[in-house]
Amino acid sequence: MYNTSLRIVNHTGDAEDVTQEAFTDAFRSLEDFHYKSTFGAWLKRIVINKSINQLRRRKMDLIDIDKLTSATCPKKTASTNRRSA
Repeated sequence: MYNTSLRIVNHTGDAEDVTQEAFTDAFRSLEDFHYKSTFGAWLKRIVINKSINQLRRRKMDLIDIDKLTSATCPKKTASTNRRSA
């Protein structure tokens, strides 16, 4: 399960966290397991979903620096340059 998560998130710490959370969630939700598939397949699906969610969270944390600077820094105009001279 760890290898599955590691292939998706590509970060050892995140993969360890996802794997631990998946096992914890699976243990808490054992009553929801209805034997429609094997336990391993069910657990792997939980790991895959949690790994994808981790990627989404990581993507949301990233901010494009170009968009940030253009939105927050005023552009210099000719009138601004004359005032400072």
